[in-house]
Amino acid sequence: MMTLTNSYHNTEARTRLTADDLYQLSHTQEHQWPANERRAVQRLRRELCGIEGCTCGGIFGERR
Repeated sequence: MMTLTNSYHNTEARTRLTADDLYQLSHTQEHQWPANERRAVQRLRRELCGIEGCTCGGIFGERR
């Protein structure tokens, strides 16, 4: 399990995606992601930030 954090909103989210999975997703266009990984990333974004239009985090909503 990986835990991603967003220090701006003081939130964290856990995922079963590995560091390699997250790296591969970050270097692939979003429309090419498999459906299960797309849902996992949407959940991460929602849990880490969830504010539409906010630019506080990276591709998954994470921020150190």
